[in-house]
Amino acid sequence: MKVIFLSYANSLERPLDTLNQGDDSVQRSLLEANRGLFYIHREPYATLERINEALDIYTGHVALFHFSGHAGRDSLLFNEVAANSDGIAY
Repeated sequence: MKVIFLSYANSLERPLDTLNQGDDSVQRSLLEANRGLFYIHREPYATLERINEALDIYTGHVALFHFSGHAGRDSLLFNEVAANSDGIAY
């Protein structure tokens, strides 16, 4: 089954309301429209390690990867830690 991977670079210590609201909104919309066509994997407090683990598990099955947080042209930011985005998008 294809996977929709939702990740939010939110902080457990200082969560941002806008990221929580975005997560809730996207989750509700996908649940209403999905009809069992996709498995939805969520990382509401994404870390580089958690994303890497999930991408390893779902290799070849990710239909959509959504990242909400700060990013640069070639990197994603997780609580002030930059991660190279090579291999995620092409």
